[in-house]
Amino acid sequence: MLSCRVYELLPVSYMLTGVALITFSQNKLILFAGCVFFSAGSMVWIIRSSYRRQNQTIPSHPSWVVWPEIIYELKPFFYILTGLMAFQLSDNQQQLILSMLLCCWGMFRLNQRIKSRHHRMPSEPILIVVPHPTPRSEKK
Repeated sequence: MLSCRVYELLPVSYMLTGVALITFSQNKLILFAGCVFFSAGSMVWIIRSSYRRQNQTIPSHPSWVVWPEIIYELKPFFYILTGLMAFQLSDNQQQLILSMLLCCWGMFRLNQRIKSRHHRMPSEPILIVVPHPTPRSEKK
């Protein structure tokens, strides 16, 4: 059983691990692992947010633009991840500035979503139950 505090910090810790791997590594395999960690954390964040959301989803985009919900939810995380990868792989000053602006834009959009949504928080620790398989009766 995980404590509520540890359970709530898992997506953020996944994303921070991914950011650290992307930022401080030059190895392509570790960069890929950082992307996987960051993506896993963002997916867990999105799943929890959609499950806990209490207010209705109101489309704020024009009717001629149709975004699937998952793409709409992933946009701030995509901006942040793209900015981090551009920061890591850039070699001149202009690219560094643009990559940091992209990261800041993604964090700004994520902050707007956090403030505009109303979530219900779990009131008790999360219990993860794993069912035990029952033994099969042997046929004769």
